[in-house]
Amino acid sequence: MKRKTFLRTYSGRIVLTFLLLCLIVYTVYHAVGNTSGSLMTTPVRRVTDTQLLGGEAWLFRNETLLTVPEAGLVNSIAKSGEKVGKNAALAEVWVGAPEAELEALQARLDSINRTVEVLENSLLPPGSSVSQADGYRSEAMDDLLQIRLAIREGNWSLIAGLADDMLTALNRYGALTDSEEEIEAALDAAEQERQSLLTGTKTTLSNQLSSAYYYDHTEVDGYETLFTAQALQNLTAESFAELKASEPTSPEGQFVVGKLCSDYSWYLAVDFPDGAGELFEQGVLYRFRFPESDGMELTLTCERILTGLEGGTVAVFRSDVTPLGFHYLRSQRVEITVGSSNGFYIPQQAYTVLNGLPGVYIFEESTVQFRRIEVLYEGDGYLIAAGEDPDSEHEVPYLALNDLMITSGKNLYDGKVYQ
Repeated sequence: MKRKTFLRTYSGRIVLTFLLLCLIVYTVYHAVGNTSGSLMTTPVRRVTDTQLLGGEAWLFRNETLLTVPEAGLVNSIAKSGEKVGKNAALAEVWVGAPEAELEALQARLDSINRTVEVLENSLLPPGSSVSQADGYRSEAMDDLLQIRLAIREGNWSLIAGLADDMLTALNRYGALTDSEEEIEAALDAAEQERQSLLTGTKTTLSNQLSSAYYYDHTEVDGYETLFTAQALQNLTAESFAELKASEPTSPEGQFVVGKLCSDYSWYLAVDFPDGAGELFEQGVLYRFRFPESDGMELTLTCERILTGLEGGTVAVFRSDVTPLGFHYLRSQRVEITVGSSNGFYIPQQAYTVLNGLPGVYIFEESTVQFRRIEVLYEGDGYLIAAGEDPDSEHEVPYLALNDLMITSGKNLYDGKVYQ
């Protein structure tokens, strides 16, 4: 009796619930479950794709070491990396401090000189106004973002310069919104401390060459006499490997103060896996990007291509320019443009082969249609392809700009109709 009473009471609700469940299943099936009829399309677009080849580049350059007979504190007068004329003063060497303390004293002197330069640059130019304060604050924020980016990409050589630029901008902002007196007081204190370190006998070195580029003692790496332009003349893939493994050297009985470079030509040797040599041609210009020089781009000429006995390739490139701000690191990462392709961008999932012809499916007038392509370059997950050819008399038409290319779909075939 209880069961019959229950059914009489709730039978209507049970039937209604069952019908609702059936309706939900039917809706989901047609909206989601029946995926064979769903298509994803994108208009065909033309792109220019640049092919890059990365490698480690080693610098060859003729450089003249600046030396004195006795070790001392080095105080640069000329700015490192800048061009100097003949007889220009380059650096002072102060002899007299205990040899055991020289390394620590030199580190302190270098730090003070860096502080002095930042503080001197922080002094406001004549005619500065409070309205410029926001500009200096924005500069500081931009420098901070660049520092974070350099850390993320491992471009450590950029960080010191960016940090100095950020401090300069912040100091100028503070001078405009408050006072310049603190900067002047800090500058006086730093200059006094520098003078307290520079004691003993002084020797001043000057440029005895014609005009040249000066690099201070921090730029000396000990490979100046090994990685020379002359060393390239008889370089082989095997001797290059030995050269990279060599230890830095220093002139016997001499204290190195810095170096000069008066030769405008410098060279990069880059080694690649076997087969990469086919990408380069002697006498051809190639575009280089230097991530560790703030992404600077330069054009270098391919001088020679060396093939190793056990495979592998060494390509030698030459530059005849000395750009400001470029870091002449003995070894640094490079990205070389080895080619470019202009054509239609084809996602890998859209690519298909029909009756031996490479191509893609497009959607036109509610119908799936096959279009031919000619593959120009195959990248990681995509293709660059040539499309429309007005002179072609082939019965299968080529892909054209703005065609609706199908990137996703099931059971596709030429002529399939969608309602």
